[in-house]
Amino acid sequence: GFETETKISRKEFGLTWNQALETGGVLVGDDIKIMVELQVNPA
Repeated sequence: GFETETKISRKEFGLTWNQALETGGVLVGDDIKIMVELQVNPA
């Protein structure tokens, strides 16, 4: 099997909407984590 992981900024794709929370901080973070897990079986 094969596994990999990376992070990208959602702002690089023009996704800039966010909502401030009453407790401080924001609703949506800037980074998106992408995880890939691949398994290949011979035919």
